[in-house]
Amino acid sequence: MKFLCAEQTFDKDKKILVTKNKFFSNSKNKENLVAFLSSWLPTCDTLAHLNDFLKKKGDRDADTLVVKNAREQCENRNDAVVVHGTDTDLLILLLHHCHTYQNLWYGSINIKELWEKISADERSVLLVAYCFSGIDTVSSFFGKGPASILKLFSTNSEVRDIIVPTFLDPSASLDIIDTMGVRLVRLVYGKSADVSLSKLRLDSYNKQCLAGKIRPERLPPTKEAAIQHCRRAFQQCREWVLLDTDIGCGLLGWQWDSQRALYLPIYTELSAAPAKLDNFVSCNCKSIIDGGSCSSGNCSCLKNGVRCIPSVCATCIPGGSCQNFDLDRGGRRR
Repeated sequence: MKFLCAEQTFDKDKKILVTKNKFFSNSKNKENLVAFLSSWLPTCDTLAHLNDFLKKKGDRDADTLVVKNAREQCENRNDAVVVHGTDTDLLILLLHHCHTYQNLWYGSINIKELWEKISADERSVLLVAYCFSGIDTVSSFFGKGPASILKLFSTNSEVRDIIVPTFLDPSASLDIIDTMGVRLVRLVYGKSADVSLSKLRLDSYNKQCLAGKIRPERLPPTKEAAIQHCRRAFQQCREWVLLDTDIGCGLLGWQWDSQRALYLPIYTELSAAPAKLDNFVSCNCKSIIDGGSCSSGNCSCLKNGVRCIPSVCATCIPGGSCQNFDLDRGGRRR
């Protein structure tokens, strides 16, 4: 591959000259680094469980395993337990599961001290708000950042006291997640959970039309797309609440599709356009001068059993060569 880093040879005295991202773009480099660290620092507390950890990890979420291991370490020792990383996912998980341990640090951040600086309302919604706002496995809403999502979740009583506890319940059904999730998306884009997403989309579209600039990415999602988003957010919340990486094996039931050994999100189950617009066909037939007259099976309009439209079809005009034209109806399809 064009951007794949070559396999690197190294030891404890040799400096790696490529960037971290480029180094890890080659899975062999990652394997060699782990093997090197495992053999060179076998007695270091930081790597004492490295081999067991890697055996457990496989292709599953490493963050859940890190948090489970950190919690075990905090319970079994009195000195400081330091988790090193730069991943926000990991910080959120440590705050959710390990905020009672005074001896736990995430780099230079003491988890308990940080937790105590967060308001009680924000604590209760932190995990769900973070998943809902967009992470590696969950899409995000354009223009709706984590800060605004957290503010909504922590200040709206319905979200904080009813919807968030539902998303934190691993046994919640699909139906209740769909219902609560759609209400939640409505609140993200509007002031009331009782206004439909279709109405919010129409109002937003009309407002953009008046402004003279259409930006589809700023429209609220359809109800169907919102359901896909909420199911994936709930699935990730459930895995993180239970710290159970085996849940990920059931992704196909939570709006993911498996193609060529890859999990791909299902964005929506709606068709691209309403059924009546699917039949809207236009042709690009040549004029009679070029040997065309919309009279053969090559004409897409004729082939689909509809009349040509002068304002849409390329060469079809009243009085022209088109033989699939209805003069009695002014060129309108029957």
